[in-house]
Amino acid sequence: MRILIAAFATSLAFGQTTKVFQLTQNQSHQDVQEIATVVHGIAGIDQLSVDKDARILTANAPEANISMAIWLVQQLDTPVKGQYSGVHEYRSPADPDSIARLFYLRNTPGPRELQEIVTAMRSNFDMQRIFVYNPLHVIAVRGHQGQITLGAWLVDQLDQPEGTPAPEPHELQVSGDKLVAHVFELTNAQTPVQLQEITTLIRSTADVMRMFVISNRRAVAMRAEPERVALAAWLIKQLDLPAPPADSTPRAYTFAGDEHVDDVQDQVRVFYLPQAQSDEDRAKIAAAVRSNTRIRRLFVYNSIGALALRGDAEDVATAEKLIKQSQEAMAKAQQAPR
Repeated sequence: MRILIAAFATSLAFGQTTKVFQLTQNQSHQDVQEIATVVHGIAGIDQLSVDKDARILTANAPEANISMAIWLVQQLDTPVKGQYSGVHEYRSPADPDSIARLFYLRNTPGPRELQEIVTAMRSNFDMQRIFVYNPLHVIAVRGHQGQITLGAWLVDQLDQPEGTPAPEPHELQVSGDKLVAHVFELTNAQTPVQLQEITTLIRSTADVMRMFVISNRRAVAMRAEPERVALAAWLIKQLDLPAPPADSTPRAYTFAGDEHVDDVQDQVRVFYLPQAQSDEDRAKIAAAVRSNTRIRRLFVYNSIGALALRGDAEDVATAEKLIKQSQEAMAKAQQAPR
């Protein structure tokens, strides 16, 4: 069976070269298709046919693209248990600002975890050309030097043996980029629900669009302006706890990132709700605050019974009074004879 991935309107374009690749590692149909997808996407081989049964790729493209395809196939058509040390990088003489790089991950357990790293790389670093070859746990990317530098740093942060902390530094800003990449490894958020709750809370409170969970590392990878990364770090410090702190005084933070906005919502608070003993109780408090203020950035982290919000000074003061009143009412109800 032969499958045509894509084709030019004509195969007679000037400077085209045809190259036939015979794969040698007894790859499955899925493996052959994954290699073909990498070659097609990374080397820009728009005219590529695949014979999955015979494990043959036939490429027709300009010589520079064919050269990169040859390098890619050499890298991927190798034994699964091979050794892959060093940097695997290719720079085409025809386009030296566009770099191809292969990352061989050795401590990422399976396709789902590999895909989480791919999603974080693609979305955080604007990588359009990024593909996976699962048998070798390879992530193939093509981009400019800044993207490659960020991608290599992120892989180094996340592809670590279980129980091994990510290496310092946990933050990287490449030259000329106003955004900072950061990886937070959480200590007490253990379950997928907890990781997703804390990520949703931070993403919305700090207005961070690029923020993704890496489940097996219990990590959050993000990229944003420095002041938003600082707010995220503060929120994680207040929320990633084994239990609510004994001192339930609200924690306060003034966000300095939106001075240019007319409606400055710069007050951030985290409230611990010891009297709200159920998810339903906490939801009632959150609903009361939403109904009586203009605050919309308001989220509950049920794992430790916390509520985080962000608004202007007036609304936050009103919210604080409402939360105090709700807590007092709940305490009285709990003390009343049954």
